[in-house]
Amino acid sequence: MSSEARTDFICINCKTELMLVSDTFHCGSCQQEYLVFDKVCLLVDKPMAYVAESYFLYKAHIRAQRNEVKKLKSYFEGKKEKAGIINNLIIAIEHNAGLVEQITKKLLPHVAPELLFQAQTNPTNQFSDYLKDFRYMRRDWVWDKEGELQLAIINQSLKETIQTSITQPTNVLVLGAGLGRIAYDLSDSFEKVYATDYSFSMAHFFQRLTCEEILFYEVNTNNIYSNTDYTRKLKASVSAPFNKQDSLTKDIRKVEYFIADVQRLPLKDKSVSCVVSAYFTDVLAWKLWFKEVKRVLKDGGLFIHFGPLGYPFGDVSERLSAESIKYQLLKDGFQICTDDRVSTKHLDSITSMETSLHSCWLLGARKEPTDTSLEPKQLTSLSVLAIAKELSYRITGQIGLTSLVHEADTETETTELIFDHDQVYTGAGVALVILKLINGRRNLEQIMEQLSVLYQIGETETDHIYRTIRDLIEKSIVKIN
Repeated sequence: MSSEARTDFICINCKTELMLVSDTFHCGSCQQEYLVFDKVCLLVDKPMAYVAESYFLYKAHIRAQRNEVKKLKSYFEGKKEKAGIINNLIIAIEHNAGLVEQITKKLLPHVAPELLFQAQTNPTNQFSDYLKDFRYMRRDWVWDKEGELQLAIINQSLKETIQTSITQPTNVLVLGAGLGRIAYDLSDSFEKVYATDYSFSMAHFFQRLTCEEILFYEVNTNNIYSNTDYTRKLKASVSAPFNKQDSLTKDIRKVEYFIADVQRLPLKDKSVSCVVSAYFTDVLAWKLWFKEVKRVLKDGGLFIHFGPLGYPFGDVSERLSAESIKYQLLKDGFQICTDDRVSTKHLDSITSMETSLHSCWLLGARKEPTDTSLEPKQLTSLSVLAIAKELSYRITGQIGLTSLVHEADTETETTELIFDHDQVYTGAGVALVILKLINGRRNLEQIMEQLSVLYQIGETETDHIYRTIRDLIEKSIVKIN
């Protein structure tokens, strides 16, 4: 039996490097085994339970599609003039359902009956009556004009951020990788591309596309102009049907796709140069997964978000604004490199009169080193701050005559800090407020929390506070204990 050490993948339970033995990743420390079949790596906790749940959900999807066919037949009954439409719809729906059924046949030999029963009785297992897989397959691998336009905008936004923010882009992790096109497009910018998703079907279709073309149908039942637009037969392929210049520098063999829970990534600490979250950041509450991103990112590594903040989950308190996410990043020791808006259509189709225009947020944030250096750039959210030297301050200014008459007018004043006997720190109004909260016991995060209680702090104020603290450290007015 052959075996191969995988120094990049680790056990999600004990963090030991994994060994690939035949079709299984094996942990020599805790004896955990992770399945690999059809070239799909299941690097998740309880992989057999995952297989049973996936099988249940895909079988439920197939049943829903068959029920849809029954409903369509009842809708079109007696309408002979529309026989061609109903026949095309049935062919398309059944064909796509057949592709999903092929997946269930591959999963079935690995499904344990007791785990399948648990999956059937688990109320959290929800299914969609129309998998998103085929919509993204159309955008990513059909190479039509509408899909390529959206992908070009995404690709350009990501690469411009990478080129201006990373000096040594060795590897990248793409979260919520879907059908893998964004990961593929990044293969010319990195030596290695890791792509991960929690969907077995997405990973399956990606791996299948590396070997063969896939025929499938686009199905539309509303917002269409012509009767021929109800269905469209499409061919997905990793090979562009035209001379796509930049495809010459891309290599799908660089992409390693694995299934994982973003809350427990099977990668070593500080092992990844860049993490890309394209249309994924809003899928789960930030607090559930970003600590894993921070863990796997190298010092100086880059986190990039691209997409809207739609948040499909119910807890409104966890639907963070872009400003709140930036604040969290600053607290976690990241430096904001890119902050922009990019407009793009989403999953646009030539056969539909409906279009979705997203104003996507493009964010790049670099992870600052976390050593104990006292240099200002090493400031982190856990840094405990203290006053480094004796200080005094004076407030000077002049009250104008009009301010005595008009209540709306305010006095003009200047705050100055005096340190090292004769050195003056001017414009110190904000600095003075911050210094009053520094007591040698509070860390930066606690100081920011105090300020947010006392004052209304937005994005601009947060940036100014961080700059002021770094400046105070640089001038040795404040020190990091």
